[in-house]
Amino acid sequence: MSVKAFRFHAYSSDADYISGVTTQMVAELKLRTSTEQRAQLLLSGGTSPAPVYQYLSTQDVDWSNVDVGLVDERWVVNTAQRKSASNQAMVAKTLLTENTARVTFHRLADYATDIKTSIANANDQFQIPSVVVFGMGEDGHTASLFPEASQLNAALNCQDPYTSLDATGCPVAGLWPQRITLTPRGWRDAASRLLIIRGAAKKAVFETAIASGDMHKYPVLAAINVGKAPLDVHWAQ
Repeated sequence: MSVKAFRFHAYSSDADYISGVTTQMVAELKLRTSTEQRAQLLLSGGTSPAPVYQYLSTQDVDWSNVDVGLVDERWVVNTAQRKSASNQAMVAKTLLTENTARVTFHRLADYATDIKTSIANANDQFQIPSVVVFGMGEDGHTASLFPEASQLNAALNCQDPYTSLDATGCPVAGLWPQRITLTPRGWRDAASRLLIIRGAAKKAVFETAIASGDMHKYPVLAAINVGKAPLDVHWAQ
């Protein structure tokens, strides 16, 4: 598989990294909302994006015209664990502040139903995203597309925006292998796609993925290869 073009942005300080990522996101959100359209922002969980979301929440954006959703979600059945384990809780804690109170937030997991119904609802409500923010694990996964997962190929080729994936046996999936994940079909038409990674180890994984060209071993390659514009990769040590 040949790897399509991407733009790599390297930063020497945390402040520059946070500012650089946020500037790209805000520019796209403002472009969309300035034309009296609603902006669709899909966010990933993890540690790398947290300070970015916190800074993003302080920005002068017409938040009343922004829909915020998730790239993926863990299916956390244990109620007590959701506050620490779910991506919804992480985004709520970092982005949903007093300044962004007018945001419309769309959760992926509806625990009043089941995972199948949650996915069906997410697909029914899906709108082409303005901005998609990806993270990447040290195994090369992005969203909840884990290498060697039994349903990975089906998820990569799914024609719905969202699908389920059982990551049982994938070490990085941890205690919650049942996932809801955005598919390449879901992010294909996004106006802007960002991959946020930090640290030498993840940079090495990304470079190894590029060299390998193997999307099933390194699903992060799907974030590069599927999209109407080049992926913007933001990295800081």
